[in-house]
Amino acid sequence: MAALVLAALIGACAIQGKAVQAHVWDPCTGLPDQALRQAGAVPMTKNETGQPVGWHVCRWETTNGRYWLVVSSSGDGMSTIRRDATYSDFQTANVGDRVGETYLLANDRRAGCTVGIDTAFGSVHVEMTNEKGESVEVTCPLALSVSLALLRYLPE
Repeated sequence: MAALVLAALIGACAIQGKAVQAHVWDPCTGLPDQALRQAGAVPMTKNETGQPVGWHVCRWETTNGRYWLVVSSSGDGMSTIRRDATYSDFQTANVGDRVGETYLLANDRRAGCTVGIDTAFGSVHVEMTNEKGESVEVTCPLALSVSLALLRYLPE
């Protein structure tokens, strides 16, 4: 009986804490190869390195070879992401029937463009970037297009 009570207490504490990463959607396992191909990514190039605390991040090369697709998820919603000085230039964007936001890394308009969408667990982010540092006028429309292609596979 004591073990059941202890297990219940541990479970309750874990759910209340911010570091419950198990409840954050993982794009590395949550996006089927078919969805990635539709978005222009090469599924076998998946890279899962560099996981910040509280995030799941996955990166793929794209079929055109110039861009990388990065899909990530966080337990934080977009309102929290907007307050993070790491990011800037937030613009409302429609992604199918959902409302999202495009945004950039602060002080770097050539680092790629990300589309963030709120979900029931926090948020999901679709980024298009390249090593040539193309401007946001190129990468933001690409990120929106890829977000739309992946939309039915993204969590609500």
